[in-house]
Parts: sequence; structure tokens; C-alpha cells
Amino acid sequence: MRALPADVVDVFGYAMYLAQTGKREAKKQGLLSDYKVWNNVTTDGPDDWDVAVATVYPNFAAIDQIDAKAATISTKHYGSREAMIEAAKKRNEIREVVASKLAREVMPK
Repeated sequence: MRALPADVVDVFGYAMYLAQTGKREAKKQGLLSDYKVWNNVTTDGPDDWDVAVATVYPNFAAIDQIDAKAATISTKHYGSREAMIEAAKKRNEIREVVASKLAREVMPK
């Protein structure tokens, strides 16, 4: 993500909030293995990202199941579908998604 002008603290705070609360139930249900947040301290230019958020899945099959189950978790977290949509609109006011990637961690033996 790239924070829109003057909103770096809001974007980082939002990402940390998700890591602490928003993804907790999905992790508890085994849909996620982990959720990580990085702050870019060495940008390459004004179009570079500020905050990276990684959702770590236990396996590729979990990715296929996440949409239906995550919608239920999110609606419960926000209280209603309308509140969830409103929260998404507010997020778009403070950040721009620079990229979305699917990567696989490879651990050498």
C-alpha cells in the first residue's frame, strides 16, 4: 500500500489493527497461518509502497476456501455488511493499493 498524503500513520495503524483483531478469527479457524505487516524504510521513489501486508495461508487449498468464510467473519466483525462496505470506503480514502501478489515461501533445508 501507499499512504495518500499525510496519512502514513493512519495506514500503518489500520494495518496493525487488522493484524491484531481483524484476522484473529480467521487464524483461529485455521484459514490463515499468519498475518504480517512491514513498513518500507528505504523507498525507491514517490511511487513506492509504504506499508506491506502479508496474509499467510497454511496451503493453497485454504485460498480456495477463504472468500466465503472470510465474508462471514468480516460481517460479524463489523456488525453488518453495510458497515463492512463503509469501512472499505474509508480505507480507500487513506491508502492506494500498489500491488497484490501471490508468493510462496521456500525454506532451504
